[in-house]
Amino acid sequence: MSKKFKVNEYELNAQRHIYPLYMADGRGGYDFSSTMTFVRFKNENFCVFAAHALPSKARDLDQIGVLTTDGEFMALSEVEVSHKICRDRDLVACRTIGPFEYKNYFELD
Repeated sequence: MSKKFKVNEYELNAQRHIYPLYMADGRGGYDFSSTMTFVRFKNENFCVFAAHALPSKARDLDQIGVLTTDGEFMALSEVEVSHKICRDRDLVACRTIGPFEYKNYFELD
């Protein structure tokens, strides 16, 4: 394999923590939006992603979410305890009710 396609250990590890996000289209469907990363800090579980993935006037996480194993759309608002949208830093942090099953988390402690 060409060196051009090899990834270093950091990149390989980062890919294990990234998960796709989808935006509800308002007609019962959804479109790929961006990706999020799972992190754990002081035994709390979070997903973080870029704020520009949300519509500019969004204040909640009702329209952005993940696809469950059966292909159903699940909004992040269904699993959030709280969230913060920081447009200045282009960051959304969502504290969840628990870890997402079978996902890798960056441990920040």
